[in-house]
Amino acid sequence: MISRILLIDVDVFRNEDSVGSVNFSHHPIGLLYLVSAVRQAFPAIDFNVFHTSTSNEPLKIVEALLSSFNPDLVGLRSLSIAQEPFKIIAEKLRELKPGVPLVGGGPYTSSSYDDVLLKGLVDIAVIGEGETTFVD
Repeated sequence: MISRILLIDVDVFRNEDSVGSVNFSHHPIGLLYLVSAVRQAFPAIDFNVFHTSTSNEPLKIVEALLSSFNPDLVGLRSLSIAQEPFKIIAEKLRELKPGVPLVGGGPYTSSSYDDVLLKGLVDIAVIGEGETTFVD
């Protein structure tokens, strides 16, 4: 039974020299819509939402969340521009929590679902808007 879900909005990793989208980020509104949809159907599920653009060391935060929150399922969302960080985080999740299902969503997964699935980055690809699919 799934009782804890970690949702990660994967952005381009930032550093001291970063420019562009990571300096002017957004709230992970799509993931928050998912939280709302799932909570309507399954109010007992706990969520943790992490946006990688809020950290200079997102892999350390992911590792800490896996340890402290101990999710039963992890969802990853990204734009296509962040496909390399998506891959890095998916591989880290597989290494640290090999039995936890990974669900991919967002523009990158929707446009490249065959590649994401064939590479084994995720177990399930949500294509398009995910509120209904993710609840199912």
